[in-house]
Amino acid sequence: MLSTRFNAFYQSENSFQDYGRNRSFGLAGSMKYQPSDRLTFFLDAEYYSTERNATFIGVSPMLKAKRFTDLGLDPHFSYTNNDLLSKIHNTNIFAKAIYKLSSHWESQTLLSTSNSSNEGRYVFLQMATLDSLNRIFNLIPSTFNAVDIQQNITGTFHLGSIKNRLLAGLDYVQNKSHSWHAELWPYDRIKKNAEPDYFSLQKLYSLMQDKYTFNNRKDWRTFSIYASDVINFTDNLSVLLALRADFYADKSGNYDYTQNKLSPKFGLVYQPVKDKVSVFANYMNGFKNISPQVIAGVETRFKPEEANQMEAGMKLELFNKRLSGTLSYYDVKVKDVLRINPEKPTESIQDGTRESRGVEMDVIANPVDGLELICGYGYNDSRYVKAAANIEGRRPASVPQHTANFWLSYKQPRGAMKGLGIGAGGNIQSEMGISDYSDIMIDGYCRLDATVFYEQEKYRVGLKVNNLTDKNYYLSDYWGQFQKPREVLFNVTYKF
Repeated sequence: MLSTRFNAFYQSENSFQDYGRNRSFGLAGSMKYQPSDRLTFFLDAEYYSTERNATFIGVSPMLKAKRFTDLGLDPHFSYTNNDLLSKIHNTNIFAKAIYKLSSHWESQTLLSTSNSSNEGRYVFLQMATLDSLNRIFNLIPSTFNAVDIQQNITGTFHLGSIKNRLLAGLDYVQNKSHSWHAELWPYDRIKKNAEPDYFSLQKLYSLMQDKYTFNNRKDWRTFSIYASDVINFTDNLSVLLALRADFYADKSGNYDYTQNKLSPKFGLVYQPVKDKVSVFANYMNGFKNISPQVIAGVETRFKPEEANQMEAGMKLELFNKRLSGTLSYYDVKVKDVLRINPEKPTESIQDGTRESRGVEMDVIANPVDGLELICGYGYNDSRYVKAAANIEGRRPASVPQHTANFWLSYKQPRGAMKGLGIGAGGNIQSEMGISDYSDIMIDGYCRLDATVFYEQEKYRVGLKVNNLTDKNYYLSDYWGQFQKPREVLFNVTYKF
């Protein structure tokens, strides 16, 4: 038996700013082939390309302002033009073979590849004073290639009356990347909210032809062995035991560096009311490999950066599945973080620590046919516990303390108006810092969206308004970015 599916899309969007655009194109295909009752093959392939402007706003640590809005930047100005576009091409292939060894055991073989390239043209705006901006250009062309091969065996067996669900497997991952880095810092200094001297790409390349200061090749592989067992002591009580061993090799540069690490995981689920109320707790260990550094002419090796997470909570599924929700508390501690040696600023030491704890909640309710409410809330208390003196005890940048989302929709389930629907909701976020080294805060916001649509079996027509109240707001990942004002979208979907 053979079945296939094919999707394609094209998107063209101009920016709300004086310059900027986003052009995207994608193809995706899926195939399922089942030559026998025991063997099934799956193949998915996708190609995606996009070109868009990328402008980021930073602030000097010495700048005297309390909030990002105090900077008085006009969101209309991009300080770039449509010559400076980042062009990205990405191709992904996923293949899977499932073979039923018996009624209780199954083999899964997976292969995936990913190849991408990025011309990487970026504009960074750094506010040096409240009246001026340093305009910084970065050219970072790069390529990335990844291969992942995985073999899993899953099965169910009993030890006496105790049911066990076992997963055991092998995983091999190889990643290669190559990037170049050229930078003009600064290209020029311009007045805030004034029409700048725009430029051509040809001029920019001529200025940067001798500026390639960084050529970076990375080649690392990880071979992993893992196993997990979900043990059902009773219908209401299950325990998870898992262990993963990673063997990491970094073959970048002139060194051949290896590192091994074990990661355990434990979990417990108890259902006081079967299939309706459950409480859970788990512990998880994770890590990030750190490549060697050459310090004072000597290769220095570091331990993996390690994170330990504990989580506990409750899940509900009530009223014939019309109400479901999750409430959880988590506590994460990260140790062996690299930081600058305060006594020797050109060197790194590995004694940094970070902590993050918080609460997450989500609820989905369908009180009557056609009516759906989705809402979520997250509280996060995150701190640098041991770090450089100027950030120790601070909250990491770009991490809000409170986040929330909600969406209420109704679709007429029957009658002459069946398929007609409306919906409204939004996202809420508290303030956050723009940089670890600055006291300037980005304001929190509440963005509202709304939609009206008509949906039938073969087609859907809809009108959606994003940022209904035309709210000016900003997001940050160490560099701030203006977000879109009110946006009206009309969409038509037809199913063949």
